[in-house]
Amino acid sequence: MEIKKVLIVNLVLFVVVALLHLWRAMSKQDFIIGTLNLPVWMSWVAVIVLGSLAYLNWKVFEKQ
Repeated sequence: MEIKKVLIVNLVLFVVVALLHLWRAMSKQDFIIGTLNLPVWMSWVAVIVLGSLAYLNWKVFEKQ
């Protein structure tokens, strides 16, 4: 697979997951896995991390 295609797929996935976490954080939805209840602040961290990864991925894509 061509590197530009991989970068686009990564970028789209990072943005989609970041937007889902943003929606969860803004709506304060519960996220429960088994008996573990993940706090909303974890989604804010995920938005920052995934947004940063998407941004860095975009920068690499532009240089190609």
